[in-house]
Amino acid sequence: MKKVSKELAIGRFSIPYRAYGESGKVVVCVNGSQQTMSSWRSFVSAFVDEFTVVVFDFPAHGRAKTLSGPPPINIDEQIEVLLGVVKATNCHRINLACASWGSLLGVLLSAWRIC
Repeated sequence: MKKVSKELAIGRFSIPYRAYGESGKVVVCVNGSQQTMSSWRSFVSAFVDEFTVVVFDFPAHGRAKTLSGPPPINIDEQIEVLLGVVKATNCHRINLACASWGSLLGVLLSAWRIC
């Protein structure tokens, strides 16, 4: 299985992400509160043959780093991080797999992109 590991500079954060697989169809996994990208391991295994599966850590979680400013991250910054990861896929159409708090962020991103 092909694996790409990178870090993205998004706003005041350094965001690690991984892309597994080589499909033209992309699914971005959006973590719930207090989850890291490693929580998606079984999802990656189940879907990597059909999709390129993208996982990442939000600021203050996992391997993400806050480069400047206070540690708290507001919802606008969370949406900015999610949008930055989506743009990094270089794909015009993605699917989102969301858990818990990540579901709200996925809905907000979808609504923002439509309006």
